[in-house]
Amino acid sequence: MLNGLFVHMTQAKNGLNIRMVGTDGHRLSMIDRVVDAKHAEESMIIPKKAMLELRRLLEEGSSGTELRLGFSKNHALFKRDGLVMVSKLIDAITRTTSRCCRRRTPRRSLWPRMSSCMP
Repeated sequence: MLNGLFVHMTQAKNGLNIRMVGTDGHRLSMIDRVVDAKHAEESMIIPKKAMLELRRLLEEGSSGTELRLGFSKNHALFKRDGLVMVSKLIDAITRTTSRCCRRRTPRRSLWPRMSSCMP
């Protein structure tokens, strides 16, 4: 079960690099995106419930609508089409994602898909 989404923002030469990392305790997912924005380097954990609500708001709106984000020390603010959502951030000490998520690995493994887990 996902508890929250770790978000790390750094300035890149062509915009703002946003890295999002989520885990359910067994699997780890990471995505990097560069957006046209400016923001100080910052890391935070956004709660699962806030991310699910934000996803719902994004899916039901039109695709051309701008989403605005704002962050304070303890809160995240999401604004779109006159709707404002504020969420408290999760307080936690996080490890750097680069220690557990390598960019490139020299070895790859391919495993055949099993038809059933039970004999």
